Amino acid sequence: MRVRRTLARARTLVVVPLAAVAFLAASADGPAAPKAPPVAARDLAASFFSNTLTRAEVVSVLGRTLHDYHVDVGKVVGVRAGGLDLLERDGTRQTISVGAVTQVLGLGRLFGPAIRGVRVVTVRDGIGPATQIRPAGSARAVGKLLLGVTLARAEILTYSNKTLHDIRIDDGRIVAKTPTSLTLLELDGTRQAIAVDASTLVTVSGQPADVSAARVGAYAIAIRDGDGAAQEVRLTPFVLAGRR
Repeated sequence: MRVRRTLARARTLVVVPLAAVAFLAASADGPAAPKAPPVAARDLAASFFSNTLTRAEVVSVLGRTLHDYHVDVGKVVGVRAGGLDLLERDGTRQTISVGAVTQVLGLGRLFGPAIRGVRVVTVRDGIGPATQIRPAGSARAVGKLLLGVTLARAEILTYSNKTLHDIRIDDGRIVAKTPTSLTLLELDGTRQAIAVDASTLVTVSGQPADVSAARVGAYAIAIRDGDGAAQEVRLTPFVLAGRR
């Protein structure tokens, strides 16, 4: 993987590493976030940016700028000038470049011998060098920011019990509906059709509901594993101020 699906759907990629540093430098409640993430962001981070996280790609819109964040979690197995080699949970080896914009938090000296064998989480914006490198235990805090009100969509790979799961999260306003699908208008203007079926769990403000509650104009977060029908659709009967 290098999460091709989300890249293919992103209309324009504007890489602004310093903006990414400012956005991710704060904690989940820090002042750099445009708004405190909604409850959904905390729930999604707890579910998918947990100790099974392998790597992720998150497309976000911050202001009027589209960001394509890449998140990798792995054990440091190699250190060289300008980069780290990570061994990720599913056996993938990933080289993460570092540069002047890279912030190293909670790890001491990045290129010291003690860094080998340490599990870290790295964040990159597009093809640029890492904007942050943190201990792997910080992944959930990163998820709370990335899966908040700036989210357009995400693809998250988790690995547990020797099984790799490809979680797709789409976030937007319902603009069309059929008996078997919902079409979401996402924050970057992308329209995404999401299949639904009898197994799809639908909730409204956290309460179980029927799929008939998914009305045009409602705000929704759809969660899928791979290309199948949505496992879950979370509906909010109002749009968060400033999102649309």
